[in-house]
Amino acid sequence: MCVYNPSSSTCQGDSGGPLTMEVEGFCT
Repeated sequence: MCVYNPSSSTCQGDSGGPLTMEVEGFCT
């Protein structure tokens, strides 16, 4: 689960793990 990140192209996983793919501001 990731948080909404409108101002970021990448974000971290819920466990601070590897970066996940972001789609329209959402990390999947």
